[in-house]
Amino acid sequence: MKQLTKQVVKAGGNYEEFQPEKIFRSIFLAAQNVGGKDEKIALSLKEEVVLTLSKKYPNGESIKTSEIGELVEKVLIEHGHSMTAKEFIRYRENRKHSRQNKESLGVEDDVGLSYNTLYILKQRYLRRDEKGNIKETPRDMLKRVAKCLSKVEKSKKKKEEWNKKFLDLMFSFKFLPGTRTLANAGKKSPQLANCFVWPIEDDINSIFNILHKSTLIKKHGGGCGYNFSMIRPEGDVVGGVPNLAAGPVKLIEMFNLMTSLFKQEGKYESGNMAILNVSHPDIFNFISAKQNDGYLSKTNISVGVTDEFMQKAVKGGDWDLINPRTGEVVNKILRNLLRRGRKVSGFLILMIWKML
Repeated sequence: MKQLTKQVVKAGGNYEEFQPEKIFRSIFLAAQNVGGKDEKIALSLKEEVVLTLSKKYPNGESIKTSEIGELVEKVLIEHGHSMTAKEFIRYRENRKHSRQNKESLGVEDDVGLSYNTLYILKQRYLRRDEKGNIKETPRDMLKRVAKCLSKVEKSKKKKEEWNKKFLDLMFSFKFLPGTRTLANAGKKSPQLANCFVWPIEDDINSIFNILHKSTLIKKHGGGCGYNFSMIRPEGDVVGGVPNLAAGPVKLIEMFNLMTSLFKQEGKYESGNMAILNVSHPDIFNFISAKQNDGYLSKTNISVGVTDEFMQKAVKGGDWDLINPRTGEVVNKILRNLLRRGRKVSGFLILMIWKML
């Protein structure tokens, strides 16, 4: 096959690199929408479109996207794929009507995205200059990500190989990395993961060390999960003095506050997941902590429920609340709560148990 045109003229007059995979993707998407499942047929039709274009433009001239679309329609109809052709035409018309809306965003759509997707990319992931102006397109963003991910390879050959693999996967929309990768790839100290889990010990130095480290994670948009079950209960002994311990809920409040204060690039908030085991003495304070609107608004809470607890709850029996500092039972729930075989969530069981 002769060298095909290297540039395509889009409806808005912009130029972009010719991407045969976009022809395949649009044909196969239209086919899927009417029940088609055979990628080989879509690939064969794409190859015919590309061959026709290479014959018509043997010297690599630029070509309008509208002409490519018309040729795809013609090939589909000639091969008897009338339903797919109809769906493809409908898709082109919808894109034509939505183009004006997307153009109002002021971001070039050079990979074929919906208005909502382009809007989100503009708001959260595309790079900006110091004045806040967008300085990259969605395609530039994916190239930035591929370059960052392939950079870990040792040899130049391997870097180029994996850069191409990542680009092929992302441009075909077979795979896209998580949001932190899209936002942070290519930065000086890129944080590419979304979520992190931290151990919380019953020690003030350890607690503030984790608070500091997790706040740095949140600065780059990462979410953090913590299990506060090792923290001594509210009102417990501290340094031999009774009634001093703040308890897990107050510590969660501190972590929640730091999440509100530090935002990525000044506006993107992170979040927390706080866990407390079902045997902790403060479990009732924990499960009712968010009854007031706005309290712990940056934190999701989850009860750590065990098989033993569920068996006790279903069969009926006592449940011990244990001080994690001493290992001693400090309270005992004396309820035959449920009949054998009834199934409810651990959270609901606790709430019912509390009210009985």
